[in-house]
Amino acid sequence: MAVAAVLGMAVVPASALAASPSAVVAPDVTVGDVPVGGLTRAQATAVVRERIAEPLARRLVVAVGAKRFSVLPRDAGVSVKVGLLVGRALRAPAGARIAVVPTQMRSAAPKLLGRVRRGAYVAPRNSRVLYGVRRLRASRPRPGRKLAKPAHLEDRIASALRSWTAPRLLRAYTQPVKPRVDERRLRAITGPIVTVSRAGRRARLFNHLRLIRTYRVAVGQPGYPTPTGLFRVLSKVVNPAWSVPNSSWAGSLAGQTIPGGAPGNPLVARWIGITGAVGFHGTNNPWSIGGAASHGCIRMYPRDVIRLYRWVRIGTPVYIR
Repeated sequence: MAVAAVLGMAVVPASALAASPSAVVAPDVTVGDVPVGGLTRAQATAVVRERIAEPLARRLVVAVGAKRFSVLPRDAGVSVKVGLLVGRALRAPAGARIAVVPTQMRSAAPKLLGRVRRGAYVAPRNSRVLYGVRRLRASRPRPGRKLAKPAHLEDRIASALRSWTAPRLLRAYTQPVKPRVDERRLRAITGPIVTVSRAGRRARLFNHLRLIRTYRVAVGQPGYPTPTGLFRVLSKVVNPAWSVPNSSWAGSLAGQTIPGGAPGNPLVARWIGITGAVGFHGTNNPWSIGGAASHGCIRMYPRDVIRLYRWVRIGTPVYIR
């Protein structure tokens, strides 16, 4: 009985020692390739925190040229339970490898990738028409850029967020985006355009940005100037009727409607409207061509307005300067 008592007393302290905080990690045990063998709980905790948890918590930056896009791992849901890892290491046999699998929000990498893609994107600039009254030109197109290999970058971001050894700066690159319309394409797709020089009393018809024909015209009087700017053809009428404005200059005709082709109708042959009240039309006063004689409209010889009418359509640009 005395021997048994002594043996019992010897067993209890041994079990108590194994469960005490002073227990050490078995030899050659690693936590995520970080050696912790022979360390106490406190020592192993400090090492795992310094070598794994702290590097894992550093900000991840994606660089595209001079621009920077970043995310904090904690905002991406990245975390690692140091106490749990150390506890596993303390229970592990000699030579064991404790895997570290940080958590991460599923949307973290796609969200950061989306910011990078938007920030890196520059829209291409198509060639466009540069207006003048004597000539039309095509502007030079400008290529844009977009993020290169976005799927590959998303994988790199996801891997870097879960890694405590990967660099915290990822470099990404862009690739050019060609404009859809260059100068040659613009010429091919650009139809008729009409320009009017008020000072020169000339209208010009262009097609594919090349001059087709020049017409002598009359423009508005100083008190009723022809408007300037970029307009579009809104209406086309053969032998238009004339709705006389309620204005003092119209005299006894004010408010009346003169049928098309009638002797008193100044809108001869064709009407090509660019606003509600202003447009191109033939005139029965050919002597006015070359002067400032109308109430804002562009007067033309009847034969010229008939030819112009065949060329233009609803939406055709008209540039007046």
